[in-house]
Amino acid sequence: VPVTENAVYTGGFELVPRTYTVTWVIDTDERKETFTTEWRYGDMPVFEGDISVLSDMYIYRFSKWDKTLAPVKKDVTYTALYRKIPLATCGNTVLDIEHNETEVKVFAIGVEVSVKEAALLAYETGKTLTVCWNDLLSVSFSGEELQHYVDCGTPNLKLQVSQEGNLEV
Repeated sequence: VPVTENAVYTGGFELVPRTYTVTWVIDTDERKETFTTEWRYGDMPVFEGDISVLSDMYIYRFSKWDKTLAPVKKDVTYTALYRKIPLATCGNTVLDIEHNETEVKVFAIGVEVSVKEAALLAYETGKTLTVCWNDLLSVSFSGEELQHYVDCGTPNLKLQVSQEGNLEV
């Protein structure tokens, strides 16, 4: 358009922030999920979902993301890294476990068992920890007793025979 006199032109614009996709991956033997979230350029992404993974015999303790979280500058994927830890063991043998709404139950074999992760799971979820050796003997911890066991570092439980000939833990 030719300019033949003074004129004022008014323009407008809409500022649209750049956004990028952050993908969060949970990939274990027990759980495979992908979450996607949108973040604005320069924002620090935060995972806001449930990162826990639990199976019948193992707990997966979150270690870290596969790369250091950084302000968003492009589409990026973070994968959760875990330590797979048996809930209970006897030597190198992983013990069978049942857990329901009220109890974490360990089926012990052998004389000495480690139930550290099972105890922590029971404690963290407000359940009772029960360790049983077939029909011979069982021991249960709950409430303050379980808290004391956890506070003491969850020492291994040993099955032994007392001087009177009774089985005891």
